[in-house]
Amino acid sequence: MSYSLRGWLVALTFAALLGPHAARGQEKIVVPDVFSYHMPAGFAKVELPGSSYPTAVETTGQGSKVQAQAMITVNADPARGDLGNWCAQSLARNKAQLATLGAQMGELEPFATAAGVNGYRATVDLTARGRAIHYVMYFFDGGSGTKIAVTCACPAPDAPHYAPLFEAAMKTFSPK
Repeated sequence: MSYSLRGWLVALTFAALLGPHAARGQEKIVVPDVFSYHMPAGFAKVELPGSSYPTAVETTGQGSKVQAQAMITVNADPARGDLGNWCAQSLARNKAQLATLGAQMGELEPFATAAGVNGYRATVDLTARGRAIHYVMYFFDGGSGTKIAVTCACPAPDAPHYAPLFEAAMKTFSPK
């Protein structure tokens, strides 16, 4: 999970690089044999440096002034066992790592997709590089000893706008 948070921080650093690499007009991100989901309207599929999977990003500005406004990143971790235990352990690790940033971590709560795939959700709020960021993290069992962490991130003041967009996208999430 900490890789998802680092991915958002990397994207803030490389925000100017997102524009030319964005594939707009694609409504769905599909990684065969891993996951798929429908992106929120206005988001574009991008390939971020160091990321294993495509990222959905909403950008503002044009040319050299392009900045990431919100994004959805996905990471898969090899991990056997119960999803709930894995989530609790991962959140505990992240809580310790993010304490130096003053992160506020929400409780882990059950979440189900529209297709009935059960998972979990938790929120994290922190300030990085002077920007207040809101994360909604979703966790799913990817099968075959794999756990999937999806991190949805936006500026904290815009969380009321993005929360329903993230929720709708994750309602379409399908492992494999």
